[in-house]
Amino acid sequence: MQVTFNPAILQPAGGTACTANACFDQVGTLSSAMSITPNTSNPGHFIISAFQAASLTGSGTLLNLRFNIVGTAGQSTTLVFEDYTSPTPTFHPGFVWNEGDPPAATTNGSVTVSGGTGTPDLTPTFTPTNTPTNTPTSTATNTATSTPTSTTTGTGTPTNTATATNTATATATATATSTPGGTPVVAFARRRMSKTNADGAYCDKPYG
Repeated sequence: MQVTFNPAILQPAGGTACTANACFDQVGTLSSAMSITPNTSNPGHFIISAFQAASLTGSGTLLNLRFNIVGTAGQSTTLVFEDYTSPTPTFHPGFVWNEGDPPAATTNGSVTVSGGTGTPDLTPTFTPTNTPTNTPTSTATNTATSTPTSTTTGTGTPTNTATATNTATATATATATSTPGGTPVVAFARRRMSKTNADGAYCDKPYG
C-alpha cells in the first residue's frame, strides 16, 4: 500500500529510514505475524509491503502507521491511498491484495493538528543578595586636655597644673547586614499533543 500526505505537516516516525521500525506498529493487529517492509524515503509518501504464508482471517485493524507532527495548530493534511511512481522509477499501488485478488476497498483519512492552552508550571527560585548597611556606632574616646591652673605658692610664684578632661567622640562604623532580595526564575513547561489516524480493513490474504 501507499499513503500520500503533506510532509510539511506530518513526518513518519523514525525519519526517512524508519529507524527501528518506529513508523509502524503491528502489535495486536491483523498484521502481527507478518514480515513488514516500510519505505519512507520519499517525502510525502508512506509505502508498506507485507507478507506471511498463512491467509489472514477475521476483522479488525490491519496495521497502525505512526507519524510525528511537524505542522502548527490548525493545519491539516489528507491521508490518501493512491498509486505512486517513485523516482527510481518503481510503481506502488494505493492498496492491493496479492495481484489484485480479492479487490480492495479503501477509505481515505485526514489529520488536523489540534491546539490548546497549556498551564505553565511556575517554579520560583529566590537568590539572596547581600546589601551593606551603614550603622553608626558611638564610641567614647578619652582625650587629655591641658588646662593651666594658677596656684600661688608662698614664694609668690604661680604654678601651672594640667587637669585631664574626658571628651566623648562619635565614630561611625560600617556594618554589613544581609538583606534577602528575591528574583524569581520561572521555568515554563509545555506539553504538545499529537494524533495518529489508522485505517482498518478486512482481508484474507497478504497485501502490498
